[in-house]
Amino acid sequence: MIRFPDTKRWYINDGWIPIVQKLIEDINKISENLDIEVVDIKEKFGTLRFYTDGCSSKEIDELIMQAEIESSITCDLCGQPGELRKGGWLRTLCDKCHNKDVKSK
Repeated sequence: MIRFPDTKRWYINDGWIPIVQKLIEDINKISENLDIEVVDIKEKFGTLRFYTDGCSSKEIDELIMQAEIESSITCDLCGQPGELRKGGWLRTLCDKCHNKDVKSK
């Protein structure tokens, strides 16, 4: 079963929360006999990173990789289809959020 430390902190924006929630649900479905602790959930180089400690499996590693890939085409702010944007920090943003971000600078 997947578990979080007492000081659970997610360093991601709202657009990726559904990706993470689905990943946790999928891991829980297949991890009945495994003890997995989520160490960190964050954005790195414009995409989602999901780090765990404890027992894992090829199937769980594949689920994590798929979630990270999905984040590279999902706006981290609103959850709509997006793309990796360069210019300062790498971010995955939809056109609308990207235009707002550019205008705010």
